[in-house]
Formats: sequence, C-alpha cells, structure tokens
Amino acid sequence: MPLLYKKQGSGVLYGIWKVTESNEELSSFLIHSHFDYTNNRQRIQEKLAVRVLLKTLLKDEERKIEYYLSGKPYFSDNKWHISISHTKGYVALALHPTSEIGLDIEQYNDRVRRVSSRFIRPDEESTVSKAIELEEIIPSRSNEIYAMLLHWSAKETIFKIMGEIDVDLLNNMRVYPFDLRQNGTFQAQELGSAEKQIFQIHYFLHPDFVFTYTVSST
Repeated sequence: MPLLYKKQGSGVLYGIWKVTESNEELSSFLIHSHFDYTNNRQRIQEKLAVRVLLKTLLKDEERKIEYYLSGKPYFSDNKWHISISHTKGYVALALHPTSEIGLDIEQYNDRVRRVSSRFIRPDEESTVSKAIELEEIIPSRSNEIYAMLLHWSAKETIFKIMGEIDVDLLNNMRVYPFDLRQNGTFQAQELGSAEKQIFQIHYFLHPDFVFTYTVSST
C-alpha cells in the first residue's frame, strides 16, 4: 500500500500517498466512485488519490470535500479542518479538529532557482546562503534547492490557511532565518493583514519533495 507517511499528534493528522496506481486501481479502493475516466485522467487521478487517502486516515468514505471560490477545501459539517496538496507522484492531506491547518508538498526541482526572486525577499536570502555552505543533507540533492523550496512551500502553506484568492508571496509573507536540517521547524509571518499572524512551520525533506504544514493559532 503506497501510504508513504502517516502522523498523528497534538491534534494534527496528516498523510502522504505515493500515487503508483492507475485510476481504475485507485477506484477499486472506494465503494462509491463516479468519474468519467476518459476526461482529464491526471486530474481525476489526483482526486481519487485524495479520496483514498482521506478514507485511509479517517476510515470514512462518505465525507464529502467542498471548496470555496478560492479553492480552499472544507467539510460542510465543520468536524475537521482540512488542507490538500499534490505534486508529481504524490498527494498529501492534513486534518485538525479545531484549528485551521495548511500544508504543502513541492517536488524537488532546480527550476525553482529561476523564479526565486519572485518569492524570496532580501531578508530571507541568508538562510539560503547558509544552507549552501552545509554538507549535503540528502545525498545527491542540493541544499540550496531545498532551502528555496521550503520558502515557497511555507508561504503556500500560509496561503492555504488564509484562503485568499490573491496573495503576494514576496511582499505579504516573510520566512524568518533558520538552519536547514532534514526535518525541523521555523517561523513565518503573513504581513498582509492587521493581525500579522506568526506561524510555526513544520517541515521535512525527502529525495523527491519538501513537505510543510502549520496550524493557525487564532
């Protein structure tokens, strides 16, 4: 079974599914599945994998995921807060019973270098510079890429909690300096509201991706 990770603690429940199955194989995990498999197979695969992962985590297939206009997911009964992310070959899902939760999973890819100026602020560059000086944390993987991806992923994680359609990742969010490790936490802040909420970002590195999540304190 391709349940790659599952963690539960302090109210947080999350899982990561490695998608190796076809749409038809994913559908076989579910009692109820109504998709036209000839239409946008990749998008259907992602939706099926999310449903399979949700069933695996909650043992509940009937719970329906709704979406706000911003794309933020929710349950109509409000019994859980939910966040969803996917990247090439993986889907991730996080749940919390009482607090807003956000998560993000990003494929390891050096293309992030070309767009880093769009989301990494001058006062965030020290973390990337320090990461370059370290020995490789994951063999054959660049610490610089991981540090950049974590900045992107952390800001996406906060964006998912805020649920706004248009958020400026460069000017309205800041990641505070941290020392790169294989897993850990660091602080980030949204600067676009009056509250300017600070978030504790939890993360870990995988050869294929970076993963982050955070829980709102408000």
